[in-house]
Amino acid sequence: MGNRGSHHHTQPAKTTQDHRDILDAVRSKDVDTARELISGHFHGIRTLLAQREVSQIKP
Repeated sequence: MGNRGSHHHTQPAKTTQDHRDILDAVRSKDVDTARELISGHFHGIRTLLAQREVSQIKP
């Protein structure tokens, strides 16, 4: 499945698909895939927030 979500935080259609993929994995009780997708999703959020924080610090 890969690290979905981490590179698509600015693309609403991709983010929507990532959310659907997470929901599908949860509904099918595929714990490993759900865990991987959620981890990738939150990694992308953390990366985006860190980039925004750094850009606000720079003069």
